[in-house]
Amino acid sequence: MKIRTLSFIIPTLNEANNITITIEAIRDSIKNLKYEIIVVDNGSTDETLTISEALGADTYMEPNATIARLRNVGAIHSSGQILCFIDSDISITEFWEKELSIFLESHELDELYITGSRCILDPSDESFIERNWFSLLQDSKSKYINSGHLITTKKAFNTISGFNDNLVTGEDYDFCQRAKNLGISIIENKNIEAIHRGYPKSLRQFFLREAWHGRSDLSSFQNFISSNTAIISFLNIFSLLTFIIGLASENTTLTIAGFATTLLVTISFTIKKFGILPPIQLAKTTFCSYIYMAGRLYSLFFKRNRPAARV
Repeated sequence: MKIRTLSFIIPTLNEANNITITIEAIRDSIKNLKYEIIVVDNGSTDETLTISEALGADTYMEPNATIARLRNVGAIHSSGQILCFIDSDISITEFWEKELSIFLESHELDELYITGSRCILDPSDESFIERNWFSLLQDSKSKYINSGHLITTKKAFNTISGFNDNLVTGEDYDFCQRAKNLGISIIENKNIEAIHRGYPKSLRQFFLREAWHGRSDLSSFQNFISSNTAIISFLNIFSLLTFIIGLASENTTLTIAGFATTLLVTISFTIKKFGILPPIQLAKTTFCSYIYMAGRLYSLFFKRNRPAARV
């Protein structure tokens, strides 16, 4: 398959502080391949669109749409054979084009695949939550490619019928699951690196981020029972409530049972997600795991817009 154009598709909402860095990173990295940049805006009230247009991006407006819809609109207006979905706080790296070109050459005869990688962190600006959660995710196994840095062919995208417009979050997981059902390959490629500048810096931001992402799992009973994370999160909070009730009623059995179950579930979840860790690292990441699960359960009450520190 001869590659004519890469289409970078970037959804935005009030990203005036981010979009310049994101677009300039593309322009600095891509030297040999032809490309276009498409910004699909969700109704920004700042200078996002003005800046994007000044930097040469094709811009479109789609107010009050889901992020899945924004990505789909970008794909509709794209002319490239390769669709590169990135978020507005993502910087592709210096060797991104070279590594993508190597991948494309090795899959020249294949037009049905999804690739990309989990974004790396900027090592010069890591917070507690980034060091002890997000940095470890880079080595963990995943069943899907995150849509903040997802690359696929136009043919594959159309075969899958794009992202599900109705999903407020979790559109990338759904996209990849439907791809698998159609026999489309999911190929993570860690050599195609991108830096995520928008990871949460505080525990509060992390909690709210997971409350946002957990909304899909708790949107219906079917989604709930299909999500191991949702079930484990519920079990963990139930164990904590048992511990609190035990303390309040001075029931030693309930107190010990609740505390032990909470600790066991959280540690088991951490090991399942990240593997065996050194004791100090395990303690720190287990703490992060509890915040993660608490945020996921709080999705039941989360009514706010997408938090600033996101995927």
